Amino acid sequence: MSGLGNASLLRRAGYSNAVELDWGQAISVGEASVHFVECQHRSARGIHDQMRTLWGSFVIETDEGNIYFAGDTGYSPHFREQGERFGPFALSIIPIGAYEPRWFMQSIHLDPKEAVIAHQDLRSQQSLGIHFGVFQLTWEPVDQPLSDLTEALSGAQIDPERFWTLEPGEFRTLP
Repeated sequence: MSGLGNASLLRRAGYSNAVELDWGQAISVGEASVHFVECQHRSARGIHDQMRTLWGSFVIETDEGNIYFAGDTGYSPHFREQGERFGPFALSIIPIGAYEPRWFMQSIHLDPKEAVIAHQDLRSQQSLGIHFGVFQLTWEPVDQPLSDLTEALSGAQIDPERFWTLEPGEFRTLP
């Protein structure tokens, strides 16, 4: 499942059941509904295909609580809108890395402070920080997102047990 314009790429990669969705569309997967929702990012696979496919995030509605997967996005009012429409979320999966320099990255990547605001906008009970720590993609040091997240959570007076990260190979079971 992906945004419009990606099915042929997925089929070439071996995914014969690729489904494309527009923002606001949803499909059923077992007992869950998966919605493709607005986010703010550029799309491209190379230099000659800029903005030819639709980028988005996912909302998974389940009987045990809704899950928000931001994927890769900059901050915009879409977080508040999705929090109002689908929230509160049992779990939100929010990017926290690849954000410097801000003049260049702000429209497409959250920094940890914006990720905390997104957590609040989504009305998340728990959030998992992703998109950091594997290799240095942008100007901030590879471990900077973790310390910036700690500072942002403290400034917003949010318990770090409500917005956390995982080490490689680590897992967490949620109630």
